[in-house]
Amino acid sequence: MSTITNIVFLLLIFAKAAIAHQPVMNIGPDDEFGIGFQITQEYFGSSSLLKGEGEVENPNKLKTHINNTWYEGVLGFKGGNKLTFKLPYTQKSRVKDSSGGVLKQKNSGFADLELAYSFRYYRKLSGYHDYFAVTPLLRLPTGSDAGDLPLSDGSADVGLSLSYHGDSALFYHFYDLFFWKNNQGVRGMREGNEIGFDFNWGYRTFHHPVTNSGVFIMLDSKLRHNDSPNAATLTEAEGGSLALAGPALVFYKKNIIFRAEYNYPFYEKKYGSGIAHGDQINIKVGMVF
Repeated sequence: MSTITNIVFLLLIFAKAAIAHQPVMNIGPDDEFGIGFQITQEYFGSSSLLKGEGEVENPNKLKTHINNTWYEGVLGFKGGNKLTFKLPYTQKSRVKDSSGGVLKQKNSGFADLELAYSFRYYRKLSGYHDYFAVTPLLRLPTGSDAGDLPLSDGSADVGLSLSYHGDSALFYHFYDLFFWKNNQGVRGMREGNEIGFDFNWGYRTFHHPVTNSGVFIMLDSKLRHNDSPNAATLTEAEGGSLALAGPALVFYKKNIIFRAEYNYPFYEKKYGSGIAHGDQINIKVGMVF
């Protein structure tokens, strides 16, 4: 790929937040075949107990911690459409109330596989590049639904994403509105539907054309609202609203990309009581061909 094509590609590839429903990887150039892979390490958790919007005492030291390793890939077709997959290896633990006191639970393994096909409309304007995308989503119940802290509720879920991305030589912005319909799975479990909105604003601080390397800084923001899961649900799903935001740093050189981001939960509300989401850290490494 040419240097100009690589620059456009790198502006595109980091426009998506890792916590979101699709892989971050968006293969370039726009109208050519290509493949890409990425590994994301994601961590969040807390021992803060919320009731509604306020923190309350937690005498039993209830807590939840999640560590996901996401294996992600993208296949780009001539014309701009993208097929993506996202498979997490999850390690999670929690301490929860029970009739006899508290229960300590943990589980690990591959969870549910997420697939998406993005229909994109690209425009290349003078000094500016953007696209609109409509993306159907599918989540398959590949994770184990066994035990008292299952990796999956055993349901096949569907969703839809509507997104816009625009960039120039120095700046870019990205907006994504999405919805997941979470169906009923095994043992009567149903985690509740989810709606979310992500937006990224970025600035390229440095680029070296000879080595095709550079640095981005960005603001990464995520808004989430989950319906309450039903009483039969044994996963860590909880109903409520969440807003996260924080800085991200991106470094790229040729076809290797590294990104580190931190998100702070500046607003959170639970339906009833539940463990807070906590600070979130994501580290990712990607490669394109």
